[in-house]
Amino acid sequence: MANSIFSKIVKSLWILVSFIPCINGLGFAYIGAKEFNNSWIKEGLIYEAPWFLMFLVLDHDSATMFAGLGLLMQVVSILRSFIVYSQNKDVLIDDDDESRVDVEKSVNSLWIILSFIPYLSGLGIIYMGYKRKVQNWFFIGMFFEFLWALVFLVIGLGGNTTFFVSLGMIGLILGIVLSFKIYFEDEKW
Repeated sequence: MANSIFSKIVKSLWILVSFIPCINGLGFAYIGAKEFNNSWIKEGLIYEAPWFLMFLVLDHDSATMFAGLGLLMQVVSILRSFIVYSQNKDVLIDDDDESRVDVEKSVNSLWIILSFIPYLSGLGIIYMGYKRKVQNWFFIGMFFEFLWALVFLVIGLGGNTTFFVSLGMIGLILGIVLSFKIYFEDEKW
């Protein structure tokens, strides 16, 4: 029996991540982790590298260069997403009953969306740390939220926020990666 249309859409959502600047490579990392394909994971991390480097440098010219490279890599990741999807559709969207998307499981994994939202990126990890009683996850989520609290503190004090926003964005990217790791670990529970 074939998958439902909902199941097919959910299994293809990783492609949409390619359209989001700063996280466009994480769709590849996700599908690579899900399909145990290390080359897709590496490819996703390569698409993320310019953005990560952009947030690390404080020099305006270097940040602009990395942003331009990041946008170029985003275009490549969009094209590659469609190519990989079309060449591997039979693997990525299985028709067996075991591969069907469970609606309840999909709703229960909505906490991952929080990791994509600046200023809220640690809340999903805090939630899962509390739910699974894993203190490390809880404290890591608190740390990511602390990075954003620093941004607001510096704004309130009238200081230069460039460095702290960069830290927050690095925390955002790391939080997304960690959220997917927790999600796949949580599937084993």
